[in-house]
Amino acid sequence: MKRDYRAPTPAQRCKPYFDAVRGLDEPTAVQWVDWQTWLPRDILRKADRMSMAHSLELRVPFLDRQVLAAAQALPRRYRCTGRRGKIALRAAAARRLPPQLADAPKRGFPVPLADWLRQEKYYALVKAKLTGPVAEHFFDTGALCALLDAHRAGKTNAMTKLWAFYCFIEWYEVYFTGKIPPDL
Repeated sequence: MKRDYRAPTPAQRCKPYFDAVRGLDEPTAVQWVDWQTWLPRDILRKADRMSMAHSLELRVPFLDRQVLAAAQALPRRYRCTGRRGKIALRAAAARRLPPQLADAPKRGFPVPLADWLRQEKYYALVKAKLTGPVAEHFFDTGALCALLDAHRAGKTNAMTKLWAFYCFIEWYEVYFTGKIPPDL
């Protein structure tokens, strides 16, 4: 950033939530903070927007009040231990599913942005945005280009950071300059 905007850090933003669950074990406290912050303000909002944009009906069965109450009532040792989570759910799944499915790691829906940013077409497109007038107004464009080049060279995986900058620039151009992005 070219200016210091004095935005609160993530730790500062989350402190009141963690203060509210002081005394709970760490996984339960983190889960509660996620329910109050990340779930409604990020992942559920995105899922809702994407499903509505494509006329899909999205169901979130694990957020059913009765299912959630049953899960919350489980002792911690059946919910998670160390780095292993969803212990009771995986045990129930193992009764009906093959082990490679019941014990499969969490995956989500990854998009190959990290690979795309290493391809000439997308690298050039992103670099043009990271050196354009909007980027120049807000950011240290030299640092952004260095990050992009390090990513392209395979020295680091900066996809998340680069994508955030790129999306901000696109958003700013659409909503503050009226520029309509071209179809890719």
